[in-house]
Amino acid sequence: MPAKTLLTANFLPHRLLALGLLTLVLGGCASFGEDHPINRKLTWFGHLEGRDIREQCVADAPERYRFVYNGIYLEQVRSYDIRRAEAPGAYTLKIAVAEEAHVNEIITELARPDVFQPWRPKIATIVLSEIDLSRLHGALKSGSFYRAKPPERSISSIEFYWTAAACIGGKFYFKAFVWPSESYQNAQFPALLGQWDSTGIPINPPRKASEFDIYGTYQYEEYKNYFQLRFDHQGLMNSKFRPNPL
Repeated sequence: MPAKTLLTANFLPHRLLALGLLTLVLGGCASFGEDHPINRKLTWFGHLEGRDIREQCVADAPERYRFVYNGIYLEQVRSYDIRRAEAPGAYTLKIAVAEEAHVNEIITELARPDVFQPWRPKIATIVLSEIDLSRLHGALKSGSFYRAKPPERSISSIEFYWTAAACIGGKFYFKAFVWPSESYQNAQFPALLGQWDSTGIPINPPRKASEFDIYGTYQYEEYKNYFQLRFDHQGLMNSKFRPNPL
């Protein structure tokens, strides 16, 4: 059983940072994989809007999909990436679920310390068939995917919403579905993704929540990992973490 430590209030952030840097030095740059918490934070908005999918979506490009569920960013974020596999007629679905971090899950075992453990997502991968992809096509067509319009207002990290980026037939699509809008209610792909989800982690259901409900204060500077998103017909128009990205 890996050793864990419980950080008390007097364990200052700079000590945690120093310990993290030491871990990175010992582990080498290879620790910065696609799902490393630091890499996820630095590239989150690009991931959310499917920037890599957009850049690779050209004529004859294979189908690609990314669905992201924001169930209050501090509580739960789910990502579903679908791409063609090497085997003919097969696709891989990679599921990554990140939940609220608890510092008592930091691993301090000398053989393999991991100060980032609380922020690492749970990963699951399954193989989809052409029949599965046909079901997805049907869910997108009969749901609100192609008809969905960009949200008319900014949405924040403490809301519940889906974003969907896709390359279909060489054309890039990006959509956002914000609870409790009609497009959110009509979307059918979430139920299908739920059937394929093998992480065992239930979805964080939508609810009304204020900044005070989440952060316990009205002091804006205390809103950690808080961000707002603004969309247009091209996708994500404006985004940034503020005021405290740590």
